[in-house]
Amino acid sequence: MAPYQYSPLKEDLNEIRVLILQPGDFTADLHISIHKVGLTLDDPPIYEALSYVWGTTDNPVDIRIGPSGEDRLAITQNLAVALPYLRYQDKIRTLWIDAICVNQQDLRERSSQVKKMADIYRLADHVVVWLGTEKDNSAHILRILSQLSSEIKVDYELATMSPASSDSVPDWSDRSLPLPYSIDEICNIASLLNRAWFSRLWVWQEIRLARNNSIVICGSDTISWQSLHQAIFCFYYKQWAFDSLSPDSGQVQARLLYLLNISDDTTSYLAFGDIIRRSAPCKCSDPKDRIYAVLSLLDRSVEGINIEPDYTKTTAQVYQDVVTRHVEHHKSLGMLKYCELRNDMPAEMPTWVPNWTVADTATPLYSCGRACGHSEAKAQYREGGILSATGVISASISSADEMVFQCTYRSMADEIRRIAPRNIEDSPYPAGSSLIDAFCSTMCVNSFSDTIRPPQPVLPQFEKSREFVLAVLRDHDRHPNSTLDSDESKYLGGVASVCENRSFITTEGGYIGVAPKATKPGDQVCVLLGLPQPLVLRQTSGLRYQVVGECYVHGLMNGEAVLDPLPDNYQAILSYDQGLRGYQYAFLDKQTGNTQYYDPRTGEGGLGGQIDKESIWETLPDGSEDLVLTSDMLKRRGVKLQDFDLI
Repeated sequence: MAPYQYSPLKEDLNEIRVLILQPGDFTADLHISIHKVGLTLDDPPIYEALSYVWGTTDNPVDIRIGPSGEDRLAITQNLAVALPYLRYQDKIRTLWIDAICVNQQDLRERSSQVKKMADIYRLADHVVVWLGTEKDNSAHILRILSQLSSEIKVDYELATMSPASSDSVPDWSDRSLPLPYSIDEICNIASLLNRAWFSRLWVWQEIRLARNNSIVICGSDTISWQSLHQAIFCFYYKQWAFDSLSPDSGQVQARLLYLLNISDDTTSYLAFGDIIRRSAPCKCSDPKDRIYAVLSLLDRSVEGINIEPDYTKTTAQVYQDVVTRHVEHHKSLGMLKYCELRNDMPAEMPTWVPNWTVADTATPLYSCGRACGHSEAKAQYREGGILSATGVISASISSADEMVFQCTYRSMADEIRRIAPRNIEDSPYPAGSSLIDAFCSTMCVNSFSDTIRPPQPVLPQFEKSREFVLAVLRDHDRHPNSTLDSDESKYLGGVASVCENRSFITTEGGYIGVAPKATKPGDQVCVLLGLPQPLVLRQTSGLRYQVVGECYVHGLMNGEAVLDPLPDNYQAILSYDQGLRGYQYAFLDKQTGNTQYYDPRTGEGGLGGQIDKESIWETLPDGSEDLVLTSDMLKRRGVKLQDFDLI
């Protein structure tokens, strides 16, 4: 047999290739034919797109191509194993498989087809996921996952579960009740979810762009992607579902969260950086694909930054380009929240550019806060890798103590007692309230069900969390195996997530917070315009600053550095907006119970009444308007702004 010769694709017809997998018994030789079709949005061809792991290119396998099998094409071992499972016995199957349908020896064609891959997966009749052959009792595992999914109904936007029907047993959707599986079954579920396919970066595009009828194949068994995803949701939100795997339970929970993110529809409304950060556990051969592989998943508002794949650039150049374009297009410094100063930073990468090549950075601090107020960034890129940004120094750090939290009650309780400030129960806090309230909030960055509307059942209540922290501080002899109630478990889970790879800090003014573990005494807490999170900055020679990373400082999270404190009757919250399918920063009037999106300090009757008609007003989700704070406006109010040259 002669090697198969590809005929060129016609770009003007937007052509792709599909393969026809001929029917046959499982053990029969593989026989396919390859055809060119036009990929049109209004009348797409009928085909299924395969999502799989290429695997090693060692020891390739020849398959027959053509009407009589006169040509041959070498494919990887992984694909050769998959095709017999994908083949029907009595009818043809039309598939798009990148290794076969794209001429891998033609670099120009490869580049052109990569740009079409988003449409290829979006327009496919099905996306077929191949996990591999049966092992670790995977057939049984797929059956119980399907059964679990049939018992529950998931609302991903609100992160809630309910019984699928009146006939469903309520226990399945009750977060506080364990799932009825044996240790062996739990271990085999974990094994299934650790298969190589789940770690591929391009999976984010392939499965999230697919229609809702995607299927997952493991050996001879099949489960719908929707069912698998619902089961993963249930496992993640059932408290301590994988405790029997201790000490690996924490790793499994992290894995489940990552898998939830893969096809969560709400991620299309996340910030660009959040998409990149959530896909960090994925594997890819080229770190530039951390950007390029998720471009098709982003909200259309990102399109204006005009990022085009360019593999001739260095990784540092690609990442820096993302930040500078984002700043220029959105008038926001939001990308800087993903920065973290590390010893292994590439020398050519400025500290104001996130190092997306590493996955073991601290989890971003998703708190209810907007330290910069409703402000517009004033920033400019200068030659020499300098980003000049305007902001204000809010506090100087006097102490920084790295925290270590292990997944046991005893170790977590000991660490909470170790870092708690002295006289915590009787001391006031500089920003108001008490030191114990501030400490309780700081340890989980104020993520309580009380700060979200409607309340999130996955989060603890503040008062119960406060009582728990007091009990931990007072009771050194509580048995390590004591049963924790739901709010206590949720609170400790939040503390572990927030404090891992971070330090507990105090400032010269008596404020407390959590900051990157690289933080040192003498570092500055700064609020930059257009960045909701405060940053820890470190001054170097020549009045330049390194970005150490984002931080949470209780009492500085709601614009206090650039505006007055919130009126006593207002509380900053996150309010769910159905139209935007996401949570928006808002303000709760505790006297009336009403929620508003405009800041009471800048809207009608506030600062807004003192500003001239040329000021910028932004229409908010509820139709009201709020003032956009600019550097000139804040300087007129006496705010001590300065320019920070970030390097």
